[in-house]
Amino acid sequence: MIKKNWRSFKEARKFVRGLHLDSEKEWRKWHKKNRPIDLPYSPYNTYKDEWIGMGDWLGTGRISTQNRKYRPFKEARKFVRGLHLKSTKEWEEYSKTKRPFDIPGNPGKVYKNKGWKGSGDWLGTGTTATQKMKFRSLEECKKFVEQQKITKLSQWQKFAKSKKRPHDIPGNPNQHYKGKGWISWGDFFGTGYVHPMHRKFLPFKEARSFVRNLGLKSQAEWDKYCTSGKKPSFIVSTPETKYKQKGWKNLGDWLGTGRIADKQIEENYLSWTEAKPIYRKLAKDYGLKNEADWKRFARSHKKLLAKMNIPARPSRAYTKERVWKKTTRQF
Repeated sequence: MIKKNWRSFKEARKFVRGLHLDSEKEWRKWHKKNRPIDLPYSPYNTYKDEWIGMGDWLGTGRISTQNRKYRPFKEARKFVRGLHLKSTKEWEEYSKTKRPFDIPGNPGKVYKNKGWKGSGDWLGTGTTATQKMKFRSLEECKKFVEQQKITKLSQWQKFAKSKKRPHDIPGNPNQHYKGKGWISWGDFFGTGYVHPMHRKFLPFKEARSFVRNLGLKSQAEWDKYCTSGKKPSFIVSTPETKYKQKGWKNLGDWLGTGRIADKQIEENYLSWTEAKPIYRKLAKDYGLKNEADWKRFARSHKKLLAKMNIPARPSRAYTKERVWKKTTRQF
């Protein structure tokens, strides 16, 4: 029942609309400041028999979400499709500014059990949300990728973002097929490539046996083999690092040639102080008079020198100690 000192609903509404207020917040702020004695602070209680909504009271036409009456789903969808929007983002931008009040901004919620199928159906684009898409099996997807001659991740990423990718081929197969047969990108592309982080290498002895059967003779040949594309993924290209604490000795042992790198040998040589008397004894025993004699002797007595742990070319091995006198070239 309206109090005697209140204006009638129509007179009050006419007056309030003339204030050109835009929201309930602005109405409350104006009322607290001006405190009109014939206008109620809570008109929805005072005029409850005639009350429609704050949008009607202020003249903005806005209706609270819970009180709105929306068009039936098919009519609303027809209207939205006529807008020719291409994406959810475009729909959200339109919804914030130009959307009629009887078209919901959250159609998925309003029409959840009344015909809603997805944004693609709502907009008429036919696009389906990723989680609702039905993709081809992994094997079918791999066959498709092979037909496209895609062999690298960079090529796939470019293709996946283009319009050429069918909707039933996932753009992120590594995630979609995880736990469903996915192994690696190399398997997906058919190249067999596996990222070093995920590779499983043979144990040292098995790997060494495999490498020795290749018949490689030097570091240069091993390096060439590693970059030739012939090396299987289960053989590491840096065995000295992978097997450092698991049996690695040197490249000669790895290839089966028995050769030892000069650097490694030099680290194990006797010091010059220890080696010098051995050289002099050899010179005396074998009648070595000069450098030429020594070179001939060293070539024919490699095993003897190796056993004594002294270098065949002392002038190079002991240069840092500055004790080898090239000027005399004699022991």
